[in-house]
Amino acid sequence: MGPLGRSLPGPPAGDAGWCRASSSHRGAHGRPHQAAPAAPAPSGGARGAGSSATRRAAAVGAKAAPDELVDVGSRRYRRLFTNGDRQRQRLHGQANVRVCDVSTGEVINVTASEETAFWEWAIVEVLRHTGVRIEELLELSQLSIRQYRRPNGEVIALLVIALSKTDREHVIPMSSELFHVVACIIRRLSHGQRTVPLATRHDPTQRVTSTAQPFLFQRLG
Repeated sequence: MGPLGRSLPGPPAGDAGWCRASSSHRGAHGRPHQAAPAAPAPSGGARGAGSSATRRAAAVGAKAAPDELVDVGSRRYRRLFTNGDRQRQRLHGQANVRVCDVSTGEVINVTASEETAFWEWAIVEVLRHTGVRIEELLELSQLSIRQYRRPNGEVIALLVIALSKTDREHVIPMSSELFHVVACIIRRLSHGQRTVPLATRHDPTQRVTSTAQPFLFQRLG
């Protein structure tokens, strides 16, 4: 079996262990970035109408100039640009999309809302399609993705799980749904590159920090 992560196509146009997990990797200038803790897994899917509306607001708001008014559906927003947004733009190349609802005065960090919705969806879907434990989910990396070629030439995508309780590997043939979720994660993290950035994960129970790996569940702060 060989690695499949580099050939994955892009997607079409509540557990305390997860909350405590932390990652770091080096950006374009060699400076380490700390990954923000991800939201716990919700009870339902996260790519429904609310998430779609958030993505639309993020896309529209990203093109607006500071203080520019934009309409998303029936709502009107004013684009904000804070010092924190400038810092994120300097460190990560892209500022937060932050808007103010003109009718209510509510300030919304659209970027953070969209990030949370995506990772909630990804966590739920991977858990649903694999049945793995949270600890095993957090250890998944791009290196966990393999491929098997049948004698007839058909290629089967596999997900290799390092079982947390037995120290044995479990190989799961990926369904099209699971393959889609993993492809979405890789596309999101790789930003057009061929590989996922390296990160380290701290295990608060064992009090150890892993070696740098292309973990699938990592978020930049």
